[in-house]
Amino acid sequence: MAEFVSQEMFNMFAVSAAKISAGTGKTLEESTALVVSYYEGTYRDQNLARDIEIAAKKVKDYMLAVLPPETLSGNLTQMQFCIKNYKLDGTKKRKKIWDGTFFNKEKKEIENKIQNCLASVATYHTLVVGGSIPIAPQGWSL
Repeated sequence: MAEFVSQEMFNMFAVSAAKISAGTGKTLEESTALVVSYYEGTYRDQNLARDIEIAAKKVKDYMLAVLPPETLSGNLTQMQFCIKNYKLDGTKKRKKIWDGTFFNKEKKEIENKIQNCLASVATYHTLVVGGSIPIAPQGWSL
């Protein structure tokens, strides 16, 4: 059975790569390589690293366009919080007994995952600004 990255995991990878880049001064390419290195052999997506890097750039550019640049790292943490804990309709996700990459795979590669990622980030941003999703607790981390 083929095992491809889910949209949720792809979103988290892209946001995490953008956050590492923003917080460390590493390039998006270096940050993406770091994120992907933890999941080598887990997924069979042919262009996973390239797609994550492109999505991370788009996420970073979006966040810089809608929020003050000095808040980038914190806002990316907020996006990680949203992806981890909330659905795109603003409802809280149920905790899963069997969570993680082993149980979070797709049977076929998702089309438009880069565009879907940016749309998800924009949706989460709107939900946070509108008060449907709370601000991540002080000190929250992935």
